[in-house]
Amino acid sequence: DIAEIWDWKTNKFNENETIEMKAKKYKLQMDMYALFAFKYKPDLKSVNSRLFFVEKSKTALKNEDWIFTKEYTISDIKNIQIQIAEKIGVIKDRYPNTYPVQPVEL
Repeated sequence: DIAEIWDWKTNKFNENETIEMKAKKYKLQMDMYALFAFKYKPDLKSVNSRLFFVEKSKTALKNEDWIFTKEYTISDIKNIQIQIAEKIGVIKDRYPNTYPVQPVEL
């Protein structure tokens, strides 16, 4: 099975700004969507997480001009968990009265 996650974005774009540049701002969000999808349904083969940039659709000649897609497989999940744990570690340094967090097996 393949899961599809669609997220519609209404961002404004500067003249030279690409959808790849905008998508970087949503990396953690997309990673979390994929993590949750695999957690919810462990037998997935992959997850396609898509950002639909509505503003770009007005002038797009093809889908790739306004739709950013990242495909995830189960092998990506361990690294995502580690990256999230590292981000939590940064937060823990600022707020030391929190509990330790480790990646978990799916």
